[in-house]
Amino acid sequence: MTKYIRISAVIALLLISALAELRQEVPSTDIYVADIRLVDNYHQITNVTNLTRRNGYDNQPAFSRGGRYLLYNSMLQGQTDIYRHDFTTGEILQVTATEVSEYSPGWTPDNSGYSAVVVEEDGTQRLWLYSLDGEPFQPLLERVEPVGYYSWLDSTRVALFVLGDPPTLRVADVRTGLIRTVTENIGRSLQVMPGSSKVAWIDKSDPDNWMIRMYDPDNRGIESMILAVPGSEDFAWTAYGSLIMARRSIIYEWDPMGSEGWTKIADLSKSGVRNITRLAVSPSGNRIAIVADH
Repeated sequence: MTKYIRISAVIALLLISALAELRQEVPSTDIYVADIRLVDNYHQITNVTNLTRRNGYDNQPAFSRGGRYLLYNSMLQGQTDIYRHDFTTGEILQVTATEVSEYSPGWTPDNSGYSAVVVEEDGTQRLWLYSLDGEPFQPLLERVEPVGYYSWLDSTRVALFVLGDPPTLRVADVRTGLIRTVTENIGRSLQVMPGSSKVAWIDKSDPDNWMIRMYDPDNRGIESMILAVPGSEDFAWTAYGSLIMARRSIIYEWDPMGSEGWTKIADLSKSGVRNITRLAVSPSGNRIAIVADH
């Protein structure tokens, strides 16, 4: 009996150690929200607030189309679930409580549910459909995996970052199941241009000069836009069609219709914002979500 107790204790210690290592691999990040508005052709960012403010992983913010809600991921107990913040009431609701991890939450194009990248029990990563109550329905694309990130182009087409060596950009139709490989050596940020079905991404083919490019799924054309801010791989569109990127605590903006290069629009270091990664702007253009170190 004593022997079995000792063995169980060893197994327990190994599991605790493994979970500790897993948590160390995941960065401790917070989600900040702020007001953003256009002033004299460039955006100003004010009223920066730490939405999550805790030691742990909070990441991948996504605004609802009306801008009232913000979906994001939080890791508790060694796995990630989807949470929803209501800007009107201030309420934070845990949307999913599954035995698997959900990443990259977003609303489906018809607002009838959520989509998310799910790390299934066997490690398979696919794009799944969830109800508004957080109940998993089904994989949207049975044969496409491992999916890392995605962005809806319209009601049926979705752009996918598919992991591999190298990672590839694919466009899939969830209704017909048709899949097209567009290019490879892409970054993780896939951003659909407001008011269109065109998707922008970062081309990492040249390791010293990452280029933001844009794909039009209707004519299959690829357009080169601008070199990315050095050392940054996350960007977002504003409601007015400009791009924003960040490096450390500095946020930059580029207007395709005006400026020739990136312009510094905000230094958030005094607000405690350090090492900015992901960015998201509400469809109405009045709020910005920023992921940075805890």
